[in-house]
Amino acid sequence: MVRGDIRTLLALALGLVLAGTQAAQPKVKKTFIHGGFVSGTAYLDMPNIRKIAYVTGLLEGIFLAPKLGGDPKRLRWLAVCTQSAGRRGARDMIERYLLDRDRSWKNRNPAKMYRALAAGCRRGPKPSSATGEVRRDGGYITGREYLDMEGLQKNAYVAGLVEGVLLGPAFGVNEQVLRPFIDCVDQLHWAGVRKAVNTLLLADSKLWTERDPATRYRAIIVGCGLGKIPPKPVTPAKPAKGAKPANGAKPAG
Repeated sequence: MVRGDIRTLLALALGLVLAGTQAAQPKVKKTFIHGGFVSGTAYLDMPNIRKIAYVTGLLEGIFLAPKLGGDPKRLRWLAVCTQSAGRRGARDMIERYLLDRDRSWKNRNPAKMYRALAAGCRRGPKPSSATGEVRRDGGYITGREYLDMEGLQKNAYVAGLVEGVLLGPAFGVNEQVLRPFIDCVDQLHWAGVRKAVNTLLLADSKLWTERDPATRYRAIIVGCGLGKIPPKPVTPAKPAKGAKPANGAKPAG
């Protein structure tokens, strides 16, 4: 009887401990991520230069979340991590994650990229090794650097930018805010998104030195017919090689 009572008491105690542990854990609200262009296989098959272009767009799109109503606090871990790892580190995190998970190879949803960055950042470099490459007040590239990319690089960048924006709900962006954007990019696809960004940047040379990815986001909104139409592009003489673009000069790309 004594042994049985002890077992009963131990079982009750264990049940109370488990119940207390579960009660202490916050309830996790399910987040749904929509859309996506790039499957795991498509990413793995990209040459490194396009992977970097994709990751550049992906991170710039993610860090637009606060401007779309997201919570900056939810981005803190990623800001610290990518400040340390840079774009090449982020590229490697995604590649390692996808190589280990063949079920993600056919999946186009960008949630896999979020999971890859989260997994990589948990075991990544410490903040003390920060390189200073990432600028949280802007982005990684200027408008001119985008325009100078070759065509497939631009495709990779805009696909990453769109998928980064689509990850907004993971960082507190209301899904309804993104719904018109989601519907639009589904129709435009890569080529249409790229054309929208090109059109806006070529229309205003003041944007060539702008690093803020919100400029490229606004270009997509305009291309979707959800914003103001930009002025007609100007096409004056091309500047000499190595020279800084002057107002009205048309960049390569």
